[in-house]
Amino acid sequence: MIFEFAVSPELFADWQDVRFLVASFGREEGRLVSEIPRKKWKMLVLQAIKRSDNGEVMKKRLKEAATRLIKRALYTRQTAPEVDATDWLAAALAAHEQRPFRAIIVDTYDGDRDDVLACDLSLIDHPLWRVPKDESVERNAATMLGVIQSILDCAGEVVLVDRNFRPDQQRFRNVLIRLMESLSTRPHGPRIGKIVYHVGDDIEIGHLETQCRACIAVRIPASITLEIVVHPRDKLHDRFVLTDIGGVSFGQGLDESLGSGPDKVLVSRLSETTYKEWWRKCKSTTVSFRIVSP
Repeated sequence: MIFEFAVSPELFADWQDVRFLVASFGREEGRLVSEIPRKKWKMLVLQAIKRSDNGEVMKKRLKEAATRLIKRALYTRQTAPEVDATDWLAAALAAHEQRPFRAIIVDTYDGDRDDVLACDLSLIDHPLWRVPKDESVERNAATMLGVIQSILDCAGEVVLVDRNFRPDQQRFRNVLIRLMESLSTRPHGPRIGKIVYHVGDDIEIGHLETQCRACIAVRIPASITLEIVVHPRDKLHDRFVLTDIGGVSFGQGLDESLGSGPDKVLVSRLSETTYKEWWRKCKSTTVSFRIVSP
């Protein structure tokens, strides 16, 4: 749904390439630009612009466009191999071996790697470039989380929203526990110390906390805390998985079917506006209670 790409700084020397990149990257478009090499990529972009044959006015436009792209789409890995930054492709390939990008985008390429793509007219039809906005998948935990795995791999924060959450029902527990286990065992990516779940108030808070401790606590990985935020039911309707890099909606909810309701759920990437609205709303709330592994 949202994927990390390595993008060559050399592409920023050409106005047509920059226009294409600005239009193609961002949470809403499902593509993020990886800061590879770490803390040096932006400098390499500015150097590429400075070396270009463009006049000063165009160089200024290129810098402004690059700044817009960086603000809306740059993703920084916590760790990456230390490789000579003067050979950008070598640095990108080293990082790719450690944790794969969706693809590596370059100005020109005559090699035989299928995951290194030249930024030309053929790019838009390449399967690694295409990132569907939505997908209808089976309502089982493995498939539901699999479709958003690219988001979870990069996320540093995870927030869940489903007013119907019932800790005493297996169909909800399966999705939540599998999500926590996946985040706690991933070999790379930011460390996540908590999952925040926003739920409705159908169940009295004290009873809900008792259910969570009885049904979920023993399954929570030792490295993760589950925080529950209770809202008036009519304040929540849509179901989301939100992260610090973007979000998706789960039309049917964050539960498996297990013989209840439709067999499939529509998973859709959120627009920038919707994502920011819900991210701000969720971040401004007060935690009702916390659950940790006993």
